[in-house]
Parts: sequence; C-alpha cells; structure tokens
Amino acid sequence: MRKLLSTTLLLLLLTSSVKAQLTELHTPKIELLSSVIEWSEWKGSLKVKDGSHYFIEFRNPKYQYIKDRQLIHIGSKKDYKELRQAILSIIGTKEKRTFEGRHHTIFVKPRGKKQVKIGIYQEYGDNLYTHYFSARQIKKLLPQI
Repeated sequence: MRKLLSTTLLLLLLTSSVKAQLTELHTPKIELLSSVIEWSEWKGSLKVKDGSHYFIEFRNPKYQYIKDRQLIHIGSKKDYKELRQAILSIIGTKEKRTFEGRHHTIFVKPRGKKQVKIGIYQEYGDNLYTHYFSARQIKKLLPQI
C-alpha cells in the first residue's frame, strides 16, 4: 500500500511539473489565395501568413517526380503589389531583371513575348527557378489585392 501511494505521488509530481513548463505559442494562420495548375500539374500558388506576409510557393521543375517545393517570401502587401507590377511589365520584353527584397534576391527572366520565369538566388547552391508562366497565369498566380 505504501509503495502504491508513493508511486502515485511521484507520478502526480512529475506530470504537474511537465504541464507547468508548457506555454502555448502563436500558430500562424496560412491562407491560400490563388493557385496555378496546368495539365494536371501544380505549378505554383500564392499564400498569405497572418494576413500580412505574402509567399509564392512553387514546385522545383528540375525534378520530374520528386515533389520539391520552394518558397519565395515577398513581404508586405506593398511589396507584393510592386513585385506583381514589375513582373507584368517584364512580359513581352527581352530584358532580365533582378529585384532585391528583404528576404530574397528575385530574378525574373522573360521567354519570348508571352512567358516569364521567376527565380530566387541562393548563396550556397544553384538558383531556383519556377516553370515558365504566361501573362494569364501570372495574373492568376498574383491577383490584384
């Protein structure tokens, strides 16, 4: 009886000390705003975290079967609008452009008159590029907000 009582008391003390150390952290709310799918293949999507941080998530086209997803952190709503306008202005030109954001260096590479490729610079690795997007797909991926 004494052994059972001491074991129960020990368990109560251990569980109460564990619960006392737990603190609840903020869980971010991530909302999907738009997505581009072509030929039943997901190419990219726009997500917003906590209503203020915008991200472009895309599949790394370097791999055909591996699902390697990458994120481009755009920043605030103002940064998002500037990037959207800049990408749309590049379509139809022949000039490659580079944008320095707070979180990434973003490359935009046009192809012909109707397509563009978006990429991010990595300091210790290959640069990561998205699939080619048409103007219609860019407008779907980056809608006006």
